[in-house]
Amino acid sequence: VCVVHNVSQVEPVVSDETEDDPPPPTDGQIKKMKVKELKTFMANRGLKCDDCFEKTDYVNFVKKNRAVPILPSKRPRKVSKEPIDVQWKRVVSDICTEEGVDEKTCKPLLKVVAGSFEMHGRRVAKQLHK
Repeated sequence: VCVVHNVSQVEPVVSDETEDDPPPPTDGQIKKMKVKELKTFMANRGLKCDDCFEKTDYVNFVKKNRAVPILPSKRPRKVSKEPIDVQWKRVVSDICTEEGVDEKTCKPLLKVVAGSFEMHGRRVAKQLHK
């Protein structure tokens, strides 16, 4: 008997930060998977089969559970292509706006953020030239 564990964690979470789950694999795709791939497929969905010992056991279990969505913690995250210093400047500006901080206070904060990234960039450049 195969058991599904962590069923409470298997609810799909829709977020702008993650892509939709890929379509469930076909029977042919599942049969072509290696045991390691089948185990990874199961782990990404919080599934565990206590009675799976041979590849056919894993294949049959995955076929029965192929529609279970990937756990939110196992989904790949989208990485921004925007430079990190630009992201941090936006974060500081957003905080200043949300908290109602006046411009006199916010401008120096933005300069500190920009300056720290410039200093880091110089340090890295020196290390690369050595």
